[in-house]
Amino acid sequence: RQVNVALLDQSGNLHNPPITQTISVNYQSTTGGYQTPTGDTIHITSPGNGSVVTPNNDNLSVNITYQSNAGGYQTPTWAYRIDSGFPAYGSPHGGIQVVGTTNRNDIFNGLSYGQRQVNVALLDQSGNLHNPPITQSISVNYQSTTGGYQTPTGNYQTPTGNTNQPSSPNDQNNNTPIPILSASDGRVLIDQLNGKFRYRDLKNITVWTVSQSQGTWQIRTGFHDNSLGYSTNGALNQYPANLSTGTPYQIDSQGIYIWNPSAGALYYEIESVVNGMVTSDYYFGSTQTTSIGKSYMFINKSLAETFYASKNPNSTPTSNPSPAPTPQPTPAPVLLKPIVETVNFSTNQRSITLNGKLVQSGSSNSSSDETLGFLISPIAKLDPLNSTTSKIISVLNGNENFSSVYSPATGNIFYFKAFAENQVGITYGRTLKISLQSESDPNKMNAQEKAVYILKADSIEIAGGWLQNNWFGTFKEFGNGWTYHADHGWLYLSADSENGIWAWSRDRGWVWSRKGIYPFFYQKNIGDWIYFLMKRNGVLYYYNYSDKALEQQRQ
Repeated sequence: RQVNVALLDQSGNLHNPPITQTISVNYQSTTGGYQTPTGDTIHITSPGNGSVVTPNNDNLSVNITYQSNAGGYQTPTWAYRIDSGFPAYGSPHGGIQVVGTTNRNDIFNGLSYGQRQVNVALLDQSGNLHNPPITQSISVNYQSTTGGYQTPTGNYQTPTGNTNQPSSPNDQNNNTPIPILSASDGRVLIDQLNGKFRYRDLKNITVWTVSQSQGTWQIRTGFHDNSLGYSTNGALNQYPANLSTGTPYQIDSQGIYIWNPSAGALYYEIESVVNGMVTSDYYFGSTQTTSIGKSYMFINKSLAETFYASKNPNSTPTSNPSPAPTPQPTPAPVLLKPIVETVNFSTNQRSITLNGKLVQSGSSNSSSDETLGFLISPIAKLDPLNSTTSKIISVLNGNENFSSVYSPATGNIFYFKAFAENQVGITYGRTLKISLQSESDPNKMNAQEKAVYILKADSIEIAGGWLQNNWFGTFKEFGNGWTYHADHGWLYLSADSENGIWAWSRDRGWVWSRKGIYPFFYQKNIGDWIYFLMKRNGVLYYYNYSDKALEQQRQ
């Protein structure tokens, strides 16, 4: 059976566009008894249900969970169909099959504008529908980009430098926000606008958050004032009055919660709100990156503890047995993994002081057998086996705190986290981002810094941290040489001694250009020139002088 629901306005009418959701269930007789569900799921994470989609962002992303994978890795295998649903089990799924990735771009390419239904289904490893089918459907409004960014015509024109930033789909509707979760005083903590959940007002309220770190589930009690957030391990009845040092936070205009926005920012974007549980994906640096995990927030302590106990079934002791057992000798001390916290950092020119805290030693006797320190790298994924990651050993300096000084020769962006290790194993604290002040003298810059310096000299800053360059186009800097270009995508930049710029991309390798030559590029791996013509509907068009042919490249 297919179950369809739709949100109505206060007059009982459908919204424009309709806000709907569809699920499929297998309605069976009770003969044969109850069947245990498999637990495998597929969930559409983007676009949002009821949102507006244009040719610039008609990309589909899903989240897939395999609960019973027989101890091994399962390759993501799924399919999608536009406007028509999936058939019953036993029939070919009839959709576009996707294997090995959870993303698909340009799903509406070639289709007319209007209300569209996106249907996804989880497939087994043979590419067949499950029994019963595991599906999800959403409705979106597919529109042209008229009124914002203009789709290029067939005639290429040199950019004038004046651009209109594309508006968010959520900004294209003026629906009234719907309260989803409120505090006891009536304040709205979470609402929903155009199908998107938003954090609103968390001030002066105790919350409990359950999350997983390094394979271990933990519960924390938190509290927010006007500008700072506080948290501590464990589930307390309320946050203690003697608040420790807080960390800055903010909630942006899109309702995204940003922890420590000035350094090592973590972005929390709400995925769902069900029975008082707020499920959020969280990201390093930007919601445009890959999610690094999920957090589950509650304003009810009992709900938080129940959820935490379900993730740690052995964490809650049972009641005392009756009759009471015969007292046994006190067992020998047990050695456990230590618990560590990444606290903060401070900088003095190019000297960085890293601060950590040993929250709990793995031994009740002494912490002398534990190794403490930090991992630091210019790459957010802090892999101790990667040559870009440095391991710094530290020692306790009182009150269970420890610090180390790191002085990098080059680079301005770094990521670090504290660690503690003993005979049982190793644990890590959260990852923080460090942004050092950029070198202002181009003669002292490295090649990556100089490339960005050259581009910024001819650029103006526009909304969202983007830069509009009068010859190179629109781009955004992400540090350590990486930029994201509105047409060319991710580029790693390196300047030469003549103010030219080498740029590496996944699709073309190294290419070279400079002011006065762009949109001509010299492509190193073919030993000849190419000419960038335009980007249309996610496709880049180049003229290759080596082959004397027009090339198309889909991003």
